[in-house]
Amino acid sequence: MTEKPFAWVNLTFRDAQTGKVYETTEEEVARKEGIYNEDYSYEPVLLIPGESGLKKIDLFVEENEEGARATIELSPEEAFGQYDPDKVRVFSVKRLEKEGIKDVKKGDVLRVNGERGTVISVDGGRVRVDFNHPLAGKRLLVDVHIVKKVKNKEDIVRALLIRNFDIPFDTEVEVKMEEDKVEINLPPIAYTKRDATSRKLRFLSDIMKYTDIRKVVFREEHVVPRD
Repeated sequence: MTEKPFAWVNLTFRDAQTGKVYETTEEEVARKEGIYNEDYSYEPVLLIPGESGLKKIDLFVEENEEGARATIELSPEEAFGQYDPDKVRVFSVKRLEKEGIKDVKKGDVLRVNGERGTVISVDGGRVRVDFNHPLAGKRLLVDVHIVKKVKNKEDIVRALLIRNFDIPFDTEVEVKMEEDKVEINLPPIAYTKRDATSRKLRFLSDIMKYTDIRKVVFREEHVVPRD
């Protein structure tokens, strides 16, 4: 299997008519535009050309090297599609707990059955989740900056781990490759996630999808507090 070309990129999404910034991965831009959120982690995102759904951006990333920048205009159809009311779904709290998702509240971003959605209400044991992208239906200008190209199998493993566990982009992850086997020393921030088990399963699914690795070994180190 040939690994797909990955890249860590910074993205800023603006309204194509007004220039209003809707989202950005860059803290400096967020502060300048008055949309800074202290609860959000401003870091590059992992882009896999052919998988993002943003073909113009995929093409730019494939054809350019680290450090390249561009502003690309996207119609709703080229971006996140038109808003679809049918993508708002209701789940019971118990159903989400079985998925390892607990203590949900309005505004939380969840991943259910592989889909990413935003909680829009929690009431009477029922959770309404909107699986539309927040920018669905909008014409956009997207500022793209290629921060880092992922060029070998070890870095692909690290990138997939960082993405699936939502851990900081610059977290040191020890990866040891041996033919078709990989051994990973998980940082504590990964295995202490409340839904760590389901995140592991998603990570393994990505490993199977994007690499030819046949065996994954997780190493964890737990410190037991003593009085």
